[in-house]
Amino acid sequence: MRQCRRGEIFVDREVQAALLWRVTGYWLFCLLSITLLLVCWTVASGPPRRSAEVAHELYLRYAPALVASLLVLPLVMIDVVRLSNRFVGPIVRLRGALRRMGAGEQVAPIKFRDGDFWHELADSFNLAARRLPEPQAAETASEPAGV
Repeated sequence: MRQCRRGEIFVDREVQAALLWRVTGYWLFCLLSITLLLVCWTVASGPPRRSAEVAHELYLRYAPALVASLLVLPLVMIDVVRLSNRFVGPIVRLRGALRRMGAGEQVAPIKFRDGDFWHELADSFNLAARRLPEPQAAETASEPAGV
């Protein structure tokens, strides 16, 4: 079976940008909390020193870890976007089908890609769409008689 791939990276910019901002916020919060713990540990475990010496020691000891986490962050963000495509993509397709259905167009059954979430949602939509009257019949029934 041929594998269908999404052509767009950002399927729903609002949702996916919010996820990326959230990941970045968690990363910054993690760095802040680790830095605070390291400062407290360094101050409490060694002899009394000036704050500049403590900062220099922390920089020398933990700067490589900071750089490593900075290098990993884009990989995490790419993975979040790829994962979010699996649940945002189906919702975008469902939203488009609902919009067309609301405009009175005939809507073909929707099928989500392998690996997408919410296949049951597509099944429920298709079941509901089959139970609706044909758009042409609905339009002629709503026209006033004798016109």
